[in-house]
Amino acid sequence: MLQLLKAKAYELKKLADFYAVCGYGGTFNSDDTVFYILQDNKLCAVVRIASEQGIPVLRGMQVLPHLRGQHIGKELLKYMMSKLSPNQLPCYCLPHSHLINFYGEAGFVIAEPSNTPEFLIKRKQSYLQQGLKIELMVKN
Repeated sequence: MLQLLKAKAYELKKLADFYAVCGYGGTFNSDDTVFYILQDNKLCAVVRIASEQGIPVLRGMQVLPHLRGQHIGKELLKYMMSKLSPNQLPCYCLPHSHLINFYGEAGFVIAEPSNTPEFLIKRKQSYLQQGLKIELMVKN
């Protein structure tokens, strides 16, 4: 049975361990809002909303490797979008290019550079320079 839940990162004690199992090297702040799924009381999927320079940014969307492809991430993203408050929009994300349709189904669109915070444009450029295929998207 899947349980969809919301917490602050500091309340989810095993978040760092979960990210390590998923191979995610990003960091998180203790006050990030975390949306997660428990399956049989075990953490199996996580996504966060981080406030960066006052801008909501979707970060760290991860599903346990052996559960990928089972639409768990889609359920989590749908749950997260239903719980966002008006002050958490617009919300940005920087997904791998092959995930554009996945985030597009949740209402994210390719961000126009002229309407995008400069720090996010620079982050995308940094990822591209590392050889990653990343896109910058926004949900208004």
